[in-house]
Amino acid sequence: MNGCGDLQGYLLEALDDAGRADFEAHAAGCATCGAALRTWRRGDIAMGEWRRATQSAVPTEDRAASLMRAARRTADGEARGRSGIRFTLVAVSIAAVTAVGAYLVLARPEATHPTADTPIAARDDGAPVEILFNDNGSLTGGGEDGQRMLSVPGPGRLLVALRGDRYGFGAGSGAAIIESTKDTVSLRLDQGRVAVAARKRAAGETLVVRAGAWAVTVVGTRFEVAFESGGVTVAVDEGEVAMQSAGGPGRFVGAGVRLVAGPGDRMREEALSAEDRAAIAAALNDEPAPPATPPPRLEADVEPERSTPSNAPSERSIRKTTDAVLPAPDLETVRRWILDGEHDRAKAALENRVQGAPDEAEAWMLLATCRQKTGDRSGAMAAYEEVIAHGDAAGSNRGRFLAAKLYQEGLEAPDRAELMLEEYLSHAPKPLEAEAMVRLAQVELALGKEAEARKTAADVARRFPGSAQALAAQGLFENAAP
Repeated sequence: MNGCGDLQGYLLEALDDAGRADFEAHAAGCATCGAALRTWRRGDIAMGEWRRATQSAVPTEDRAASLMRAARRTADGEARGRSGIRFTLVAVSIAAVTAVGAYLVLARPEATHPTADTPIAARDDGAPVEILFNDNGSLTGGGEDGQRMLSVPGPGRLLVALRGDRYGFGAGSGAAIIESTKDTVSLRLDQGRVAVAARKRAAGETLVVRAGAWAVTVVGTRFEVAFESGGVTVAVDEGEVAMQSAGGPGRFVGAGVRLVAGPGDRMREEALSAEDRAAIAAALNDEPAPPATPPPRLEADVEPERSTPSNAPSERSIRKTTDAVLPAPDLETVRRWILDGEHDRAKAALENRVQGAPDEAEAWMLLATCRQKTGDRSGAMAAYEEVIAHGDAAGSNRGRFLAAKLYQEGLEAPDRAELMLEEYLSHAPKPLEAEAMVRLAQVELALGKEAEARKTAADVARRFPGSAQALAAQGLFENAAP
């Protein structure tokens, strides 16, 4: 593993799966590489803006100013970063500035930038909208500015399919299809709520749900957007969405999370309950809903008698019960949390996840990283043992190497490190063989086994001549007496 040297290869997708996994583990603990990856994400978003800009209408002054502010913020970040990540930051700035220029040069002069409050002519190539289920809903064409309108004016619901995606509208909902092309689908939610089951998008394809001043962009996921009383709520059942207000900062929302955005861009994040997920699934089901039944009467709902207040469950017990059923987020969301430095949050989610999937080696590997970052070295070692026990050949051996590093550096147990390194070197695949041999020589020296350490170091120099590991092995004895 080359550490920071793998950054460009990672961003250019030039690493194999093992290389990507090793770099992600490195970036979780490297402030420079972690910052580079976060900047790269912003660059990806900016490039998406540029691609859309070449086909979109001229922006308002506010929108153009917003793009320029984004470019300046990115440039400011570049000034604080290391030179090794400057190409990423420059790409962000260029993309944002180019987006403004592309709008001004390529858009029709008479066009106006679409906003939530300004109706625009629909960009629609006529792809069919299939009605999958209808209970008091309607689909009409030729609406305002040529848009196709969907509504459920009273009780009931409407489920439709468009370009491989499903949209389930709840009671009192109203929406319009403002763009439907091969590359872009854009839906404006005027009121109510819509659940979406989005297919996986190819590069350059987008799906956007607009609600008031907010835009919710997805790649491939299942989620719900509600727009009621001026507030917007996004609940994500699967995948991840990006939520952004006009001219404001973006926010990622991962699986198992509900984000409530009120007036003034105030936000509140909540965990998605099992009932919430069931409601999203029901909204996307093309069968009639079962008859409503009253919920079971729980002990927590019973008002205790005044003479026996101890019968009521405590707030702590209610919170414990709620936490026990919280759904675990997907591993991609957890990786993003780790790279963003949210180690406690990721650790809690992973500990919940491995309770239900104790054989999931990848989750244990991420949990080991989180525990190590939060100072729980013994817990990290326990997680590495699970990786070794449940991983495939490559994963188990990588777990042995990382466990050996922890024994050597964090737990200061050279005897255990020696055993784990010998185990690593006796199994395949072992892409970090040279580094493992250098570490073995180090722990052998720490244990007073100088003869063994010299032999191991000599083997490194002979088998990997001219490498950084060979130089490190030779350096172990350069100050020692002959």
